[in-house]
Amino acid sequence: MQTFELLPTEDNLINSIKNDSLSRNEELRYFYRLIEAQDRCTSISLNGSWGSGKTFFVRQEVLLINAKNTSSKINEEKRKIIVDNIAPHEDDNSDFAIYFDAWESDNDTDPVISIIYEIVKQLGIEYIFDRTDIFKIASTLIEQIKGINVEKILRSLKSNNPLDEIRSQKSMQEEFRNFFSKILDERGDRLILFIDELDRCKPDYAVRLLEQMKHYLTSDKITVVYSINLEELQHTIKHYYGQEFDACRYLDRFFDIRLQIPVLDMEKIYSKMGLQTGYVLERVSQKMIDMYHMQIREIEKYYSQLKMTVYKKTHENKNYYDYEEKGQEFIALYIVPIIEGLCIVDTNLYYKFIRGEYAEPLIKILSEESSNRNVLNNLLNDDETYMKDQIDRSYISKEAAIKRVYDTIFNFNFKNDVIPLGEYNFSRWSKKFAVNVANGMSSYVDYGL
Repeated sequence: MQTFELLPTEDNLINSIKNDSLSRNEELRYFYRLIEAQDRCTSISLNGSWGSGKTFFVRQEVLLINAKNTSSKINEEKRKIIVDNIAPHEDDNSDFAIYFDAWESDNDTDPVISIIYEIVKQLGIEYIFDRTDIFKIASTLIEQIKGINVEKILRSLKSNNPLDEIRSQKSMQEEFRNFFSKILDERGDRLILFIDELDRCKPDYAVRLLEQMKHYLTSDKITVVYSINLEELQHTIKHYYGQEFDACRYLDRFFDIRLQIPVLDMEKIYSKMGLQTGYVLERVSQKMIDMYHMQIREIEKYYSQLKMTVYKKTHENKNYYDYEEKGQEFIALYIVPIIEGLCIVDTNLYYKFIRGEYAEPLIKILSEESSNRNVLNNLLNDDETYMKDQIDRSYISKEAAIKRVYDTIFNFNFKNDVIPLGEYNFSRWSKKFAVNVANGMSSYVDYGL
């Protein structure tokens, strides 16, 4: 099955910058200017829903910051692509940016040690780490960062009760601060630390990380960027402190600047994925994406599955003359995209839809599209009309006609096995057919797409 998901590998990050495929190069440049303008210890929250492309954005920003540092070890060809396409006229810097995935480390005992490990690894210190052996990491820090007295940290970690030992040493916070200070003296003028996925972490780890960053990272030469789903992080905080706790104001202690992830250029996304062909399936898919405000990751999954389940059948240059086949075509074009979309964005609505309790998306899609006029006309029986003043036929509203076909498919309650509606035939098996097609369990499926 073809996938449209753009994973944040270095090649994908750089190719996206080169082609500006997400139309975010300009925002990356402005965000770079904001970061470079900081002259004190600053923390920035970059808020966005899950799947909105936060990780991709911040990892591109990490590349940009390091590319603008002429002393960094980034490949020169890659440096040129990044700088030329985002910030060719911005001043160079002596900063270094570090990306830290908090979720990958939330089983670790101490967040700040995990961050130190990540700094050492990403600065290119040649050492093969065993992540389970914190003592090796600490030993390497002693060797590589000369002048830092981290031997106390090592002794504390080796003690019978290391956390109690650390708590008992009032100077421990200062030792960590010294570490970051020495790193800056040796490697650059400013550390830009990007902390990602904090909202996915266990509550105790998330709180501990925030508190430690607040107390340990106090240098005016450090900027911390948290890329988060703020709503979910507030839920995490409440899970730790209680549901009545004011998580929003609590987080104000940690974030000096609150920003939103830049909005994607949806037309460019649609074009890249092939959703602007004019075919009915693509038009219905776009409508579902817009109606339910799908994020980029959801869009990628959604259209990948649609391509597999119904693309080939719905893009055949074929006219259907059999009413049953026309009914199946209607299901493939209008019902299946709704089923697959709801399954991704809201499983409760998905179950309501297939139980025959939620006709709204079908009504909205069919009634609002002028291009669906022929389909709506085909839903009429010979003695029906949508015009109130046509006295020789029975009036029925568009909404009622759409609701009728929805009920026929999902609430079939007729003596006959097959019910004709205009130019379509539906049966007591139509619901099963729709669900099977959406699940890729039909002759329509093509696993090569």
